[in-house]
Amino acid sequence: MQEIEVSWKIALRIWWSISWRTAVIILPTTFLVGAILGFGMALFSIPIEPNKIYLQLLGASISIVLSVWILKWVLGKSFNGYRIAIVKHEDEMAA
Repeated sequence: MQEIEVSWKIALRIWWSISWRTAVIILPTTFLVGAILGFGMALFSIPIEPNKIYLQLLGASISIVLSVWILKWVLGKSFNGYRIAIVKHEDEMAA
């Protein structure tokens, strides 16, 4: 395995790979969950304001879980013959 210096071009490709997936997956998912919960709460006359913090925590939790899943997905991708590798750093003193 050859380690390369990360250029701005490579960093931008990886950032874009994460960013577009985040926008395409997280935004519609949280919107859909929010719409369903909002409709259900209105249907059963449950006030939104006292439950606002719980709804925000739910949205944040969904976003965190999905963003970790997206990051794992991108770590398995290939970028023009390159891939991101997680390599354990060996202590130089152990030799």
